[in-house]
Amino acid sequence: MSALSIHRYSMGSLLMDGLRSVFGLAVSFGPLAILDVAWPLAILLLAMGMVFILFTARLIEQLCSSIELTEEGICLSGTRRQTLRWPEITSLKLAHYGVPRRSSPGWYQLSIRANGGVLKVDSTIERFGDIVAMAAKAAADRSLALDPATIENLRVLEGGDLRA
Repeated sequence: MSALSIHRYSMGSLLMDGLRSVFGLAVSFGPLAILDVAWPLAILLLAMGMVFILFTARLIEQLCSSIELTEEGICLSGTRRQTLRWPEITSLKLAHYGVPRRSSPGWYQLSIRANGGVLKVDSTIERFGDIVAMAAKAAADRSLALDPATIENLRVLEGGDLRA
């Protein structure tokens, strides 16, 4: 498979998440390291810390990952490798998260399913619109039924700059 394009999460797009991660880890584990904390509060801080550890792991995974688009499919490389072929996709979902679109764009997540696997791509990746356009074309070629939210989100992205 020869690549049509390669997409990565840029350091700039993940910088704020990195700062949130460091802050969350410090707030969660800092008091445990330097204070004598009552056990109910310690359990709460440990639980919070575990959430931030997972958040940090996801952030590191994004920094190490790249998405390769080809005529044949889409490939995730990095901390794990996954390839989905366009003719084998079984579902496509484009979800919007965040505050209402009028006040802030929030972010999107594209989920592609094929062969029992799922590949998820966040809109913070470079040229997210190119990935969405290629996946939407593959879904149309396969005549896949899309849920109403995905159809609306595709319409919103196409109305803006789909190649952003």
